[in-house]
Parts: sequence; structure tokens; C-alpha cells
Amino acid sequence: MLNNDPSPLAAGLHAVRRHRRLAGFLWFALTASSSLTLGTLSFLNRPFDEGPFRESIMRGWDSWAMSALPAFQDRELKMFFPVFILSLVMGLLVHLFLVSGVVRTLIADIPRPVVRRTVSEAAGLFRPTFFAFIRFGITLAFWEAVLAGIPYAILHKIEGKDAPPNGPLSVVGGWWVLVMGTIVFLNVLARFDLARIALGRDDASGARGAYRVAKERLRGHRSSAVMLLLFWIVVGFAIQAAFTNLGVAMNPQTNAAVFLFILVRQIGFFMLALTWVGLWGSLLAWEKTRRPVAVPFPGWRTTPVIAAAPEAAPLVDFAAPSPESPVP
Repeated sequence: MLNNDPSPLAAGLHAVRRHRRLAGFLWFALTASSSLTLGTLSFLNRPFDEGPFRESIMRGWDSWAMSALPAFQDRELKMFFPVFILSLVMGLLVHLFLVSGVVRTLIADIPRPVVRRTVSEAAGLFRPTFFAFIRFGITLAFWEAVLAGIPYAILHKIEGKDAPPNGPLSVVGGWWVLVMGTIVFLNVLARFDLARIALGRDDASGARGAYRVAKERLRGHRSSAVMLLLFWIVVGFAIQAAFTNLGVAMNPQTNAAVFLFILVRQIGFFMLALTWVGLWGSLLAWEKTRRPVAVPFPGWRTTPVIAAAPEAAPLVDFAAPSPESPVP
């Protein structure tokens, strides 16, 4: 995709600079899919804006205020959750649909046209990508239960029911779930993302073959892929934390201030889409350096063979009479 095979991070930064239109389309599609919750969210926030906990929550996390929210707004929350789940499912499907087109667009390294190319490329890959996502969910649940859930349950069983809530085994179990759960998630996510790249490069036609190709790419290089994923995830979280703190500091009181707050938050979401483009650019460069190289067969000839020149045909004198001819 890029010249001279740069490092994965350099390739990701190059993709961020070159494919800003692609990030803009990704941001617009995900924002449009989440707009279903706007009406219900405004209905839910109306009593909150008029309640006594608004100033406390706007200054930061307030556990008492958040615990009082379900008690005083139980009806509003019950109306909000179905719409929230619908919006979450829609956003997930849009993400699965568009990422395949994003991968194909980055492979082609053509910045425009964006919408037509991304949608057309994603349409043919949505079905295997969806089955790969189902496989990702099953694999993640299995390994999280085996490597994080079962050890925590054993520690909790050893500690007993009458142990204090912050005992040593409880603390060790909590840290074990956090650290091991994160490691398992990053490993399973790396294989899922490389499977999507295999589908985008036409290395496999289905989810099973794509996961097989991803396993071969990760063999011996799993730590570098996980660290690459972790780097871009940390960058995305840092951007969202910065814009969230900026929005809390704005504390909008008027309609104009609310509009400015929404604009600032959307800029943060656009920058998050840029980090996704950088992530996929880095993963493509990482995967490219680990593709198998064609090696010539040992039995092939390594020296050129010069064919012998054909023998010259004898000259025929067409003016001389044929010996079999009766006419001299």
C-alpha cells in the first residue's frame, strides 16, 4: 500500500493524513446510526436538568446522584433502554459493514471517491465478516471464562463467604480478572481484525479460512500485533477523555452553548474515526510484512538454456525441370 514498506505506526499516520475523507464518512455513518436515541435521550434528561443533582454530576462522577437516578426516573429509564439497545445494534452492524470497505479502500490507497467505493466494497464482504464476528464473540466468551472467570471463582471459593469484601484474595482476584481479561480481549481482537484483513485481501473466502490465515500471521509475532492494537486503543481513549473533560468544563447553560458543546463533541468523534483509520493502516502494514514470500522451486533451472539454431533448409532451384516431369 505504501512505498518502501515503512513501520506500522508510520503507515498508520500516513493513512490518517491521506484518508481524511474516509474518516469523515465513517464518522457520519456511525453518528447517523446513533441518532435514534436523541429523542429518547432528551426526554430522559429533562427531569435530570431540573433536578438537584445536575451541578454535582457536571463537575464529575457522583455515586449518590447516579444511584438516585434509577430511583427517581425508573419509568424514563425503562423507555430509554430499548431504544438504546436498538441504537447499539444498529451502530454495530454499520461498523461491521463499513470496516470491510475501509480495509479495501486502504489497500487500494485511493483517497476518492470514498462513499461509492467503501459501500460497494463492503457489500460483498458483509456476510463473511458477520460470521467472523459471531466466531469472535464465541471465542472471546470461551477464553474469558477459562482464563479469567474460572481462576476468579476458585479464589472466591477459597476465600469463603464470611471473608471481608476487600480481603487479599478478593483484591488479587479483581486484578487477575482485569489484567487477564484485557490480555485475552486484545489477543482475540487481534485475530479477528487480521481475519477481516484476510477477507479484504481475498486471502480467504469465508470466516473459517480467514481465521486460519490470521492464525498463521500471528504465529511468532502475537505480542507486536497486540501492542499495536493497544497503542491505537490508548490513543482513542486519550482523545475521548480530553474532549469529555473539555465538554464538562464548558458546562453549557444556553442553547448556543449547548450547540457549541455538541460541535466540540462531534470533533472529538471525528478524531476518533481518524484513529480507526490509523489503526487499520497500521494493521495492513504489519500484515504485509508477514505475508509469505514466493520461493522458486528447487528443481527449476537457474541458468538460461540456449536453444540450438535450426538447420538451414536446402535451396531449391524452381527454374530447373523436375526429373519426374515428362516435359523437359
